[in-house]
Formats: sequence, structure tokens, C-alpha cells
Amino acid sequence: MSNASIIKTTPEWNTINWAKVQRKVFKLQKKNISSC
Repeated sequence: MSNASIIKTTPEWNTINWAKVQRKVFKLQKKNISSC
């Protein structure tokens, strides 16, 4: 039962995490482009 609840909650959490990761990556890429 606990595994099912985790599987249900993880997709939403992953999307939120990805949004933060993508923002950080985007900022890093911008810095790298400007420095080049």
C-alpha cells in the first residue's frame, strides 16, 4: 500500500524538482554563453 502512494506522489514531486533543475541549468548556460 505504501509503495502505491509513493508512486502516485512522485510524478508531481519530480516535475517540481525538474522545474528547479532546469532553471539552474538555464542560468548556468546563460553565464557560460556570456563569459564566452
